[in-house]
Formats: sequence, C-alpha cells, structure tokens
Amino acid sequence: MAVGIDCGFGPWRFAGQLIKAGEGSCSLTSGASCSTAGLGADLYTLGARYRFDRQTFLYAIYAHLSNGVSSAYNNSGIPLNTGTDTDNFATGVSYSF
Repeated sequence: MAVGIDCGFGPWRFAGQLIKAGEGSCSLTSGASCSTAGLGADLYTLGARYRFDRQTFLYAIYAHLSNGVSSAYNNSGIPLNTGTDTDNFATGVSYSF
C-alpha cells in the first residue's frame, strides 16, 4: 500500500508519502506450518522545496524506514542488521542550465 500527497503555494512545494510493506503469507508443500510474522515494514517520507526562479531551488527530504523484527528492507545503502530502523536526510541545491 502506498499513499502520497504533493501540494504547494507560491515558491514552496511540499510532499509526503507512506509506503507499507505487508508481512505476506507462506505455505509449504509438506503441509508444515510457516510464519511471516515480523516481515512487514513502513516507510515515511517528507520533503520540501523552495524555488527561487525557473532554474534554481533548495530542497530538504527526510525518510524514516521502520522494519519489522524479521525484515531487512534497506534504503540507506549501508549494510544493516535484520529489524534495524533507519533515518535518512537529504538537502541540496538544484540548478538547471
């Protein structure tokens, strides 16, 4: 499931998003039981932009990834242990030629 919003006024623009990865399900051909408990995750993102003109803007982005106790989703590019949550920040300037 994913839900997002994007809005702005004047030189400002804001965006937010929630992405939810469910735990899923499993079955074995032998009929033995299996579990997907703890395999879900939630990703929350917020962003803002301030445009100076058609070519130049500043931006800031924040993302929080909340892994279940058995999941290993990773949006940081750094090796993580299973179940580890992450926070990511980005700021920058964009200039188009």
